[in-house]
Amino acid sequence: MRTKILLFLFAVTLLDGAATLWAKKQSTTQAVQPRQLSLLRVNVTGQGYDYFRPWQKRAPFSKRALGAVLSQGRVLVTADLVANQNYVELERAESGEKIAASVEVVDYEANLALLQPQDKKFLDGLTPLELATDTIVGDRIAALQLDQTGALVVTDGLVTALQVMRYPVEVGEFLTYRLS
Repeated sequence: MRTKILLFLFAVTLLDGAATLWAKKQSTTQAVQPRQLSLLRVNVTGQGYDYFRPWQKRAPFSKRALGAVLSQGRVLVTADLVANQNYVELERAESGEKIAASVEVVDYEANLALLQPQDKKFLDGLTPLELATDTIVGDRIAALQLDQTGALVVTDGLVTALQVMRYPVEVGEFLTYRLS
């Protein structure tokens, strides 16, 4: 069964090291395998600038989230994840194999970014996810998260409303989905 990703719901919120990814599915009663869903762990190290002393950097940080494998060897993540990044690494959930990646494009307003692995063969065996453009009220959606241990957690939700609102920054308006 083919899994589709909701472009507008992918905006991942990094709270306490957890990341959320929204995937359109029929049911979440089956055990979810990261390989089936074409998900990768994304590890980022970075160092932001000190706003009061712009010639200095703040203490280094590490972040970990999920990325969705898309066509043309790209991985979709949030812009928040890669902001002020020094090094980005993709990790296969089933094997732990890692490879460096580069940031191809970032849209801070939509909070989305595309990554490119150094070697596209790293994504071999992962079926690219398709972006869903036909989600309507009443569709079932699965929210995929990494818990504190790095394990995949799946939560089922029902789309109860579609609306245009300011998200994630108050610069533009985007289509959002309300889940229950």
